[in-house]
Amino acid sequence: MKSVVYVSTVRHPFDSVDLEQLVEEAARRNAEDGITGLLAYNGESFMQLLEGQEEAVEERLDVIRGDSRHECMVIIRKQAIEKRECEAWSMTARTVPLREEGSAAKLFRDWPETFSNETRMLFTSFSSMLQPQMA
Repeated sequence: MKSVVYVSTVRHPFDSVDLEQLVEEAARRNAEDGITGLLAYNGESFMQLLEGQEEAVEERLDVIRGDSRHECMVIIRKQAIEKRECEAWSMTARTVPLREEGSAAKLFRDWPETFSNETRMLFTSFSSMLQPQMA
């Protein structure tokens, strides 16, 4: 199996309805293809973790690269894995940034214990970036 984390810049800000629709679409497609993952949105950029069979993940990345809702995709981490970090989520999303004391604890409250320290660090760092408030 393969795990990939990428960041990209949104072309136009997402409101909560747009983000919910994106996550619903992704969850449906990912469930069909055996992909699990997490999407974080900070008002300006996405960070996403995708995991699954190598071919399925690479095909999904190709689709994501061609999605006109974002640009400037940068792969942060790509690695072979034996066990998924978020096997119960075909896709889930978090809206960030973290702006108040204790917000990192809130962000991770329902995250699987299987998340590696590196994954937690990546998403915490991304989530701590100050960006415009989501509409």
